[in-house]
Amino acid sequence: MPKKIIFFYLTAIGSGCLLGIFFGILHAYYNPMYQLSGYWKNNYFLSTQNGQYHINSRVSIMGQVIKFSSDVYDEQAMLKVSRNLFYRVVDIKNNTFEREIISMTPNDIDDEVLNLLLKNPIFISRPTFYVLDNKTILLELSQSHILASVRLLKRSDRVPFAE
Repeated sequence: MPKKIIFFYLTAIGSGCLLGIFFGILHAYYNPMYQLSGYWKNNYFLSTQNGQYHINSRVSIMGQVIKFSSDVYDEQAMLKVSRNLFYRVVDIKNNTFEREIISMTPNDIDDEVLNLLLKNPIFISRPTFYVLDNKTILLELSQSHILASVRLLKRSDRVPFAE
């Protein structure tokens, strides 16, 4: 009798491990973020009452971790702000992310619109990725910040972050 119980438990544990490995490999092969993994860049202009700014963003998508690094330049090509941030998953069922600022220099900005854009904590819910081709994706953030709701990202060959 004890041999049958031990055999049953070992068979259940072994089949559970094999089933877990099978589904793990299946998920890794058909992972929806796999096509988006890599390094991306984005450049755009923002006009405020104090002038026009050029924003150069670099995006790293590795697995479920999304990291952003942005540099903001003024009209004279002087660096105004440099910031690093990442998005973490808040609610996986509703596909909701929260932005967390890792570092930002300088911390005080004289332009109110730029200050609100860069410092406000925002939540992104239901981001949509449209793969246009191998080197371009369109990221739509329909329920996020008003000023930065759609981004066209181009694949970058060089690594933008020091991991």
